[in-house]
Amino acid sequence: MSAVATAIGNCDGYSVVTPAGVVGRVQEMWLDDRDNATALAVRLLDGRRGLLVRTEVGEVAHERRAVTIGAEARILRLEPPHVHNGARGAPVASWASTGAPLELPEPAGLIRGALAGLHRPTVPKTGDGGLSTMQTVATMFVAIAVIGLSMIGLDILVAYLATGHPPY
Repeated sequence: MSAVATAIGNCDGYSVVTPAGVVGRVQEMWLDDRDNATALAVRLLDGRRGLLVRTEVGEVAHERRAVTIGAEARILRLEPPHVHNGARGAPVASWASTGAPLELPEPAGLIRGALAGLHRPTVPKTGDGGLSTMQTVATMFVAIAVIGLSMIGLDILVAYLATGHPPY
């Protein structure tokens, strides 16, 4: 277990990698009482689900979309999720760890690991002011119109310079 906690941030869809290879994918972050990311729910290659506590994470490589753990890292077994009625009758979902460590599956080989990487879910954009789909489409059409009108204007200008009068 690492003595220093690694910041795990938003790692949904990242590969979970040991020194031997990929053993699973991150499904979601778990937050503590102060809304700090403290653990990752992981789906192993064999379909089992586990909890990877932040102190077991060695490195988070956002450019490779990978969470690296040591060979001795523990992923804790998760109980099945439960839903019950909470305050004012609203449904409350809970998912708890049994505390028992899972035996890690055989890591994916080179080809299987590469194929598994093709099925990564996209990470949703955060509220950082990114463009909506409609804004992107509108921007694309405006850019095409500007390029087209610029080309027509350039054609008229070249014809005028070459002949001394407009082409019409």
